[in-house]
Amino acid sequence: MPLEPRAKKAWRVPEETEARRIVGVVESWKNKVKRALGAKKGTTVPKFKSLVTEAAEIPINLTAQSKPLENIVVKAEEWLAAHQEIIKICVPDYKGMEAQSEEGAEGGEDGKGTEGGN
Repeated sequence: MPLEPRAKKAWRVPEETEARRIVGVVESWKNKVKRALGAKKGTTVPKFKSLVTEAAEIPINLTAQSKPLENIVVKAEEWLAAHQEIIKICVPDYKGMEAQSEEGAEGGEDGKGTEGGN
């Protein structure tokens, strides 16, 4: 027996529902990356790390999109490690990369738990 037009329009294959969910997750991730890259106050290394981790957890291959972020993290960590003593002198309340990792992974671009705060 055929479905009535209203029921036919509302009916979805489970795979389609899952695919739409994944597309929504990817779009959300891309928006977070866009906000992180465009943040006026800058974005912490731990925030970029969390975006890379988040991309790895999405059930779709985002290597082309996440690889540049991984490169940002590697280069930033190398720079921080090479300049840590100077940073400690210039920024009295600088706690080091380890403390920043603990604080910054919790939230937004400023590492203080705010999301998207430009």
